[in-house]
Amino acid sequence: MRIEIIKVLTYIFSIFLMPLLQGCKEKNHSTELLQQARLEAEENPSEALRLLNSISDPETMDKNNYMLYIVVKVQAKYRAKQNIVSDTLIFEAQKYFDSKNNSALSALANLYAASVYYENNLSYKDLEHSRLSLFYAKDAENNLLMAKSSNIIGNIYNDKNMLDSAIVYYKQALTYYDKVKNTEEYNLEVRKALGMVYRKMGDIENAYNSFNDGYIISKSLNNSQYKVTFEHMLGTIYNDKKDYIKAEKYLHLALNQTLNPKEHKRIYLSLLMLYNNKNQLDSADYYANLLKESLPEITYPYTLQESYNSLSDYYQKRGDYKEASYYASLQKDIDLKINEANNSKLLVEAEQKYKDTLKKKEAENLHVRNQLLWVCAILVILLISAIVYFKIKYFRQKEAEQRKLLEVELEGQKAEMDAKEKIWEQQSKSIEYLHNIYGNIITNWGEIDKKVQALAKEYGTTEEPELYLEIKNVMENFKHDTNQYLIELAKDYLREKPYGKDALSVLDDKKILLFMLYYKEYKRNEVSILLGVKPHKHNMLLRKLELKNKLVKVGMPEEEISQILFTEDN
Repeated sequence: MRIEIIKVLTYIFSIFLMPLLQGCKEKNHSTELLQQARLEAEENPSEALRLLNSISDPETMDKNNYMLYIVVKVQAKYRAKQNIVSDTLIFEAQKYFDSKNNSALSALANLYAASVYYENNLSYKDLEHSRLSLFYAKDAENNLLMAKSSNIIGNIYNDKNMLDSAIVYYKQALTYYDKVKNTEEYNLEVRKALGMVYRKMGDIENAYNSFNDGYIISKSLNNSQYKVTFEHMLGTIYNDKKDYIKAEKYLHLALNQTLNPKEHKRIYLSLLMLYNNKNQLDSADYYANLLKESLPEITYPYTLQESYNSLSDYYQKRGDYKEASYYASLQKDIDLKINEANNSKLLVEAEQKYKDTLKKKEAENLHVRNQLLWVCAILVILLISAIVYFKIKYFRQKEAEQRKLLEVELEGQKAEMDAKEKIWEQQSKSIEYLHNIYGNIITNWGEIDKKVQALAKEYGTTEEPELYLEIKNVMENFKHDTNQYLIELAKDYLREKPYGKDALSVLDDKKILLFMLYYKEYKRNEVSILLGVKPHKHNMLLRKLELKNKLVKVGMPEEEISQILFTEDN
């Protein structure tokens, strides 16, 4: 019968325990999937998205993992060339990691927050966060994130026609990419952007060098996509240099090889510009018609600007002034939109906001350091004062004891007992003040320790300063040594009593210390700190009653016990 009951209880217990174990297993599995996705997000974004999508109810993960889930998902979507315009949860994740003082994750979160702002055409916000990403990436010594942040900043300045600044950040991005393995495509993309900036500035030689370097690298890597792109770019440069034979060669090579529909449209534009320059209007007509059909699909303002200008030029050469005027009008409209979008005031404000954020963070860090230094300095002063004070008292007490012992040796047994009693009383009086200071130091130390822990928690600091730890160890040793001294004092006191031998045989050191602390009239809160127990009144009352029962059993008068342990409600 008993065995059956045990089986039933075991079965019921298993039923209640299984959901709990299953929940823990699911949480661990979700965390493992997240970490795997984080490793795959950069190089294999499709696999990362598959792993992330297999996490059921990511919102139920702890906050740190959920915020990381958001960042990794936006990273994987961006790398997979998916739309991230509506992924605004990244802003919450960015604020979260900034508050945690985690430079690596702050850099990553700010980078993709900047990317979402960029996709939403909020250049003043994406500049602020890409600058913050670069700052945190440098702090984390992450070359890849430094390169990507510099790349985005270069793109922003390029879009806003601030070309000198764009060149600085593109070159900086190349420097960082050169330090990271498997970043060849990033390197090629930056060389393409850098060449286009030089071309905008009219610096044809530097544009040619940048495109030609990219062309050579793409061929050595057997990267057909970028090889075609740089053939196209070289064709535009040869057109600018009026080397029309080479221009035509490279542009047709690119047109015949590209598999990218967007690249097709850009090559139509380049060929139209080439044949406009050569006055080959029949050929220009063919590419003008192809370009016109592509206009609704072209969204990049600068490509539209060049398209309208080339079409207007083409119709001007054909003598179709109505069409020429129409496209000239469209060009003016797009010029106006570009000028309106290139609001340098917003960029200046974004730059200032970035600087203000850094100043605020530096001020917070400085405040934390100053607070900890002040606390440590005060503790050092208190500790030195306490050590000096107790040293002086200790030597004086030793001298007094030695004098009394010499006097006691000259007396008989009865006189010896009287002398010891007097020594006890004199010791009690001489160290009374010391005990008060000791109680105050221990109590104040507890309050100081709580404040230090609260400060560390408030500012996200997990490590205590080395100086503070040394002070803390000294205080613990000081408390231990003083407690041992009080225990020995109590034992001496009890040995002189008729019941003392029995009392010492049944009381452990903690109860002896409790007896002596109340004998020396320490308060309940001080006693609890010195014993290392909870200060609740009920808890201390139980301890005193247990001590009282033991003392009564060995023969100590109840009146004397009550006078020591229960003189006041403490």
